[in-house]
Amino acid sequence: MKRYDELGTLIEEATYKNNNLNGVRKIYYDASLANSHSKPTDYYGKLFAVENYVNGVLEGASKEYQYLKGQQALLKDIVYKNGKEDKLVEYHMESSIIASYEIDNGDCYSNFKSGAKESVYKRVNGNIHGKYVKYFENGKVASEGEYNNGSKTGVWKNYFENGALKSEENDAKIGECTVSLVKEYSEQALPVKEIKLVGANQIQEIAYFENGKKKSESPFVIASDCEKIKEGVEKTYFENEVVETEITYKNGKAEGTGKGYYESGKLYTDCIFVNGRKTGTVKTFFEDGKIQSTTEIESGGGAAYVKNYYNNGNLKSEGRIQILGEKPMGDWKYYKEDGKLDYVQSPNGTKTSGSDLESREVWNKIGENKGQSWKLYEELSKKCGAYCAGSDCTVDKKKDLFMAGKEIYESITKKLDSRTNPVPREEAFKMSEQMRKSLEKCVSLVDLDSKAIEKLLRKASTMDEKIQILTN
Repeated sequence: MKRYDELGTLIEEATYKNNNLNGVRKIYYDASLANSHSKPTDYYGKLFAVENYVNGVLEGASKEYQYLKGQQALLKDIVYKNGKEDKLVEYHMESSIIASYEIDNGDCYSNFKSGAKESVYKRVNGNIHGKYVKYFENGKVASEGEYNNGSKTGVWKNYFENGALKSEENDAKIGECTVSLVKEYSEQALPVKEIKLVGANQIQEIAYFENGKKKSESPFVIASDCEKIKEGVEKTYFENEVVETEITYKNGKAEGTGKGYYESGKLYTDCIFVNGRKTGTVKTFFEDGKIQSTTEIESGGGAAYVKNYYNNGNLKSEGRIQILGEKPMGDWKYYKEDGKLDYVQSPNGTKTSGSDLESREVWNKIGENKGQSWKLYEELSKKCGAYCAGSDCTVDKKKDLFMAGKEIYESITKKLDSRTNPVPREEAFKMSEQMRKSLEKCVSLVDLDSKAIEKLLRKASTMDEKIQILTN
């Protein structure tokens, strides 16, 4: 029987007896098989395999082929027994042996392209069993260990090409779970990583610095579903072996107190975790113990108000942040070391100097004082019975008090509003404060004994004296 593809290319020829394959069967590379290679045209239509059948069952020698620069070369040399692979030899593209083994029993090996031994092992009843050794191409052992009926068992060792031990691995059973325990080393024989059993269902993972000193240790429990969950105190270290951080975990999340330290061992920060999140006030400290910063985490944990300090205790900066990414929110204030405001920075990066802000605040306050003084002047006028013009007042007993308030209000307002000789900012602020306080005093004195007021004010011969009397 011969079979062809849609292009008329022979893809199979075989002999049948009683409707069963019997004898030699030849298979040729069709389009699908050929396209699995980098150069399909080198394969299409060429012989792929020669198989031998007895009553429809593979038996005896079979061969598979590859093609190198147009030349046929062996790919696999297989011996079948009762329809199953019994022995197999595989070849590299250069046709050197890559592997040879008996499927069910016997010695097995694989080779590099160069012909150097790559691995040596045995099979028993079809499974890898006993010692297994893998090599580097230079002949040195790359790894070695034992198999038991196809499964790794005991301690497996891996090596660097220079022969130094790279790692030791073995599996441990925790209930129904299998956990890999590991010790890793550098080429200088220093520890790099370790996973060890520390309890019935507990393991500890340890990492090391390049100098072999401990870098971190993390505790885990193995749950019934084989999930690894962080549980207990996790610590990280400086290279001088001083603890850098220590955080307690519960059910895989940080819970309780967390602390960080300087290399000297002095406390750097402390905080409280609840369900994996920092909460309350997070503090950092200078190495001398003075406060460096406070972070007040807001309800919900999405934002916080941060204050940073100089070592002299003065505020350095303050503002809100978004917890995720510590992104600033709103305006941030920055201060000089002497405590004075340096500048304010907006979310878009715009900076406004502290002196400009201070000036703006002072003038705003002057405006507030003037506005309040006008309301007080109106109130004083009404309490005196009417608005008085010049020296006339309908209520004689309140005349001196009203006239003093009127004189103070008009005199100071005129100076504050002067455009030809403007009053300096600080002086203007003091004057506006004096005017407001004087009018407050006048309003509060209106209902008192007018004779005593008249006597008091008549002692004053100048505006400054009246202001002094009314603001004391």
